[in-house]
Formats: sequence, structure tokens, C-alpha cells
Amino acid sequence: MTARTPSRRLTDVLRSNSKESLLRNATDLARVSASLNPEEIQTRFMRNKLLISPKSLQLLYDATIFSRWCAFAVYKPPFCPMRREESRSNFHRVSVESFVEAALRSRDIHPMIQREIPPQDIKIRVVNDVDEVASGPVVVTVADRHHFTRSLEGFTMRYDVLVAGHLPLTEPRTVTAENLFPSLRSGDGDCAPPAGKTGTAAGGASALCACTYQVKRNAYYSVHPVSLVEIAISSPPFPLPPRIELFVREHLGTFVIGDPAANTVAADGSQAAKSSWGVIAMRGDCDFPRVFTHLREVLINTDLTGATGDVTVHKPISFHCRNCFEPVLQRERIYSLKQRRVALLDGSWTPEAEFL
Repeated sequence: MTARTPSRRLTDVLRSNSKESLLRNATDLARVSASLNPEEIQTRFMRNKLLISPKSLQLLYDATIFSRWCAFAVYKPPFCPMRREESRSNFHRVSVESFVEAALRSRDIHPMIQREIPPQDIKIRVVNDVDEVASGPVVVTVADRHHFTRSLEGFTMRYDVLVAGHLPLTEPRTVTAENLFPSLRSGDGDCAPPAGKTGTAAGGASALCACTYQVKRNAYYSVHPVSLVEIAISSPPFPLPPRIELFVREHLGTFVIGDPAANTVAADGSQAAKSSWGVIAMRGDCDFPRVFTHLREVLINTDLTGATGDVTVHKPISFHCRNCFEPVLQRERIYSLKQRRVALLDGSWTPEAEFL
């Protein structure tokens, strides 16, 4: 092969090749693609699942909140498992559990624990769980000094979800807790109740749970029409994450962008995302680097009591990762995403990036 001087000119592949060559290459590509399993095709979705960057685990820490409430949070990136034993599926063995241990030894938190909390009062608890394919803050407490360390009654969790198709914009609509937490249904064999939750306790917790969803915006992600849906859950019945992807498929007539199970669902002609069901399987489309489910904010309603024991003021504590999906949503179809926008969803996004 003769060496050619590198050229900065863009090459028009369609004009530099004959029609017969293009058809032959397209046929060969289709034949090879059909012979491979989806798991064997190293798409960006599969690569992000395997190569989770350890630097994408970020500490959400405020000295004032930690000193008063003994709590902090960590940002969990998509595909990152919660527990260490589940981290064998990724190359760097990244997990939330190992990162929490490192955070407790960090120079920000470790001196505060030594100064503020006696050794006999230290009790590390991970308050909420985030699904493996989703992202968002995971709240960690280091002492049982407040009621929210053992109960989710005052919690409000807001999820941002991108679903396929343009849904009608709505006001917040009520959702029954059983639709988001299928294990609350009596006789549900697929999802067993969490350990330590009896039927009576789970039923009482579901009575306090209030769930709503709202279609907030219609936009485009690259060439795909999408809708931004906010799901708010107040007083979740247990720490396990909600089955948002299942709720969207069964009750909204569409699917979450990037949902691996969406290609097994049959399309109905009346569904809003009818034109999007033909998109290449969710595990393979190069436009979908992740499952677009994001826990945007965890809000904890706490009460500050006075010396006499009466409630004086309601103090909310917020751990949030806002504006995660906003930079990639456009009003019109665009056929190329800039690298800085793609990087937000490629695992390199950090909570500090929204303030830059």
C-alpha cells in the first residue's frame, strides 16, 4: 500500500464509491449484523455498561447539612451497581458500596465524623436505592439521630424520564403506588416483597405513598421525537427503586428511550410512539448510550423542634443532580450531536458540570 499524505478535506463516501460498491457493502453489513447476538455487538450502550468510569462517581456533600443532619449523598452514574458483589460485570469494578466506603475515609467527611459523632453512635445506612440502569443521588446517613434514617415517610423523589414519541402535555396526574411498585400487589409472583416487609406493613406504607406523573416537554433527541416526563414519588413504601420502565410500557403506551426490554413489546396503532417502534433494538442504536431514567432530586422534609418540644419550622433537605437531560434536548430534529452534549450521557457527566 502506498503512503498518502494526510488530507484535512472531508471525503464524501457516497460520491467516491460506485452504487454497486455501496450496495455490496450494505448487503455484507446486514448479513454480518444478522448473524451476531445483540450482546456481541459492541455498541456505545454496551461499552458504557462495561467501561463505567470511576471518576463519574461524585460526592454530593455540604458541610452544613452534614453537621446538622449527619447525611450526605453520592451521585450514581448509569449502569453502576449498588453492591460490590454485582460489580464484576464492569471492567473497573465500580460500585456505589465501594465508593461510599471511600467517601467515609475522605478528607471531607472523615474529620467531620471524628469531630461530630462519638464512635458508639456511628451507624452507616444507605437510605435509598437507585436502579442499576438509572442515575441519581444515593443518600447515606452516618448516625441514627433523625427519623429519616429509618423511615422514608418524609421523602420526595423526582425522576426525569425520556420516553419515545410526543405525548400530550399534562398537569400532574395521580398514579397508584401499585403501578410503580408491583410488589405491593397481592398475589404478584414476579416481585416478592422486600425483606422485613410484611403484608400489613407494606400496605400501610403504600397508603402514605403519593405518586404523580407529568408530561412537561416535547422535544427531539437527535432525530428521535421524545417527551420529558417527571415522576414524583412522596413517601415511597420501601427503599427499592420503582419500576418506571414497566410503568411507561404498560400505562403510557410508549417506552423509555434506551430500555432494553422495549424491543419485545408489540406496538399498538393508537400508541403515541408508533413511529418509534421501528428504531433499531434498544441495545444497538448508536444514538442511545444509556437508559434515560434519572433520579433528579431527593427531598427530605424534616422538622426542627424547639426547646419545649413543639415543631417550630419545616426544614427541607435536598440532594439533587439537575439539568441532566436538558442539554441534549432540542426543539427541532438535528442530525448530529456535538461531543460536549454526548459526553453528558456517556458516563463522564458530573454534578458540577451543570454549574460551569
